[in-house]
Amino acid sequence: GGSVHIIQNNQVGFTTAWQDNRSFRNSPDIIKPFGVPILRVNSNDPEALIKACKFAARYWMKYGRDVVIDMMAYRIQSHDSQDEPAYT
Repeated sequence: GGSVHIIQNNQVGFTTAWQDNRSFRNSPDIIKPFGVPILRVNSNDPEALIKACKFAARYWMKYGRDVVIDMMAYRIQSHDSQDEPAYT
C-alpha cells in the first residue's frame, strides 16, 4: 500500500564537496529509478513543508504508492549551533 518517507537532510557535509561525501548528488536520488515522486522542500519554510506533507498524504491515499519528502535544512552556524564554523 505504499508509504510516505521523510528524509531530514541537514546538509551536514557542507564542508566537503558533494562528489567526495556520497555516491549521489542528492540523498533520495537512489530511488529515482523506481519512479517514486520526490518532493524537495525547504524545512525552514513551515508553510511549504505543510503543503508538501498534505500533498504527499493525498498522493499516498489516492494511489497507494510510495512518496518521499526531502526536507532540506541548512545549519546556520556550523555542524551544530555551538560549533565555531572556522574550526571546520
